Amino acid sequence: MVQGINRRSATYDFSSTEQGSVVTARNHSRYDLRKDSRFLKETEVVGFESARNELIGVLEGEFPGRIVVSVVGMGGLGKTTLANQVYNHVKGHFDCMLGLKFHNHMMR
Repeated sequence: MVQGINRRSATYDFSSTEQGSVVTARNHSRYDLRKDSRFLKETEVVGFESARNELIGVLEGEFPGRIVVSVVGMGGLGKTTLANQVYNHVKGHFDCMLGLKFHNHMMR
């Protein structure tokens, strides 16, 4: 399997980049794959069912009043994808919502 990946990488002139980004063979521009997470359909993402359902339950009424929900973890785990899926599910239940995204350089 790894040999096949290496062979295709050489064929299409792919080069190694930082995690979560791709360099295209034509123009060598970087494209952050994580930006596409907001366009994924719920059926295209696997492994988030339990966390997604738990967050939806919290936001749809298990706790009365205003709450703050934080989704935290190492980069690349799918936090933004999870948050976008939950938002798309519950956005009709609220008059307004706010989402903040913090980066490591903001925390120093």
